[in-house]
Amino acid sequence: MDTVLHPVGVFTTEETHTALLEKIPPNWQVQQIIVGQNWTFSLIKDQVGQLRAGLAASPHHHKLRKDASHHLGQFDASHLNPGHLARYIYSENSIKASVGFATLNALLTLDEALLEEIGAADWLVENSLNKNVAFVARFPFAVEIEPVAKKLWVIEIEPREGEFGQCDLPAILPETEILAITSRHC
Repeated sequence: MDTVLHPVGVFTTEETHTALLEKIPPNWQVQQIIVGQNWTFSLIKDQVGQLRAGLAASPHHHKLRKDASHHLGQFDASHLNPGHLARYIYSENSIKASVGFATLNALLTLDEALLEEIGAADWLVENSLNKNVAFVARFPFAVEIEPVAKKLWVIEIEPREGEFGQCDLPAILPETEILAITSRHC
């Protein structure tokens, strides 16, 4: 079952990244970085020795092949500072960015009292009634959303008939009331 955090405000991506990076705890150590075909994994050890893991989507295979300096596999990153790796989220290199997001995810601490376990599909169906909804990437349950939403846009890197390309995002986003993004997005 997916966990969805209910929004408490509207923030730009830059504001969100800055707020998260400002909260990186000191004295944590990188234990392991693995870049796989689908996921990038970062393992961090906190100051009391507890291990924490983070995941992020790996770049598509064609991006991995184009960049010979970074490739699939496990990397010794024990000499790197987790805060340094987390700042890779700003990298133009999509592989470094995936390492940054995986590391940032490992560093995040959540107040579990604020979480509610619900199915993402159920939440979207329930909350999309007469709303403009945009999916960044294909969701398997889009067919359930389309009949209840006022408008549903599916934005894809390689759009199929009836879908939109990433270049359409600037026109679609201002009209969007609910935005859902998969781990693999434009």
